[in-house]
Amino acid sequence: MERRIIGQRTKDALAEKRAEGVTLGRPIVLPQAVKERILAARSAGEGLSAIARALNADEVPTAHGGAKWHPSTVRAVARRFDVAQ
Repeated sequence: MERRIIGQRTKDALAEKRAEGVTLGRPIVLPQAVKERILAARSAGEGLSAIARALNADEVPTAHGGAKWHPSTVRAVARRFDVAQ
């Protein structure tokens, strides 16, 4: 029972912070140029896999030093900045 109470308090506190406009989670460290490239490609109708392949071909580093770009990473960037999926 105590575990549920703690969980509910945590959910409530996080919801309150979101309502206040506080950004939760890991800070965004993706360079603006990379973000714009991904958003422009999505707006032009390119697929997630094609964008990831292009970023890898151009040896664009990932935000947190990952080995390579994946379609799911591209999707996360696009969703974060409200581009049509």
